[in-house]
Amino acid sequence: MSFIKKWFSKKEKKKSKDQITQPIPRSGKGDSTKTPQKKMGTFTKKSAWIEKITAPSIIKRGEVLKISASGNFSDLGFKLDGGSAKVQKNKLIDSVIGAKKAGMMAGQALKPFNTVIEVKDLNKGTYSITVEKGNAKEIQVEVQ
Repeated sequence: MSFIKKWFSKKEKKKSKDQITQPIPRSGKGDSTKTPQKKMGTFTKKSAWIEKITAPSIIKRGEVLKISASGNFSDLGFKLDGGSAKVQKNKLIDSVIGAKKAGMMAGQALKPFNTVIEVKDLNKGTYSITVEKGNAKEIQVEVQ
């Protein structure tokens, strides 16, 4: 029995020496072994389906053209992130962007939106307004 006691007591001494020379990792603040967390604020962005656009038929040069766009997002998690209009010769192509938090789950239902897209510095002429994604009818605007 004395041999077994001596052998165990040596192991205990070795453990205590190892613990003194190598620090024990702790959980909590300042822990280098802690796994990094995902960065907050990452979003999924997607074009919305535009069903209807309206705008005045005639504006003066130098005025801001205000295009009203309405439609639906594909699920309840999306929020309106902005709208834009690309000017290509005599065409204005409207798009509305929605955003939701990445990885967020939401019900698969239509979520309506309504927004105003402003276009500045149009030259004289007739412009046709269409949408990037959707079934809104093309409309005409004359800049005098």
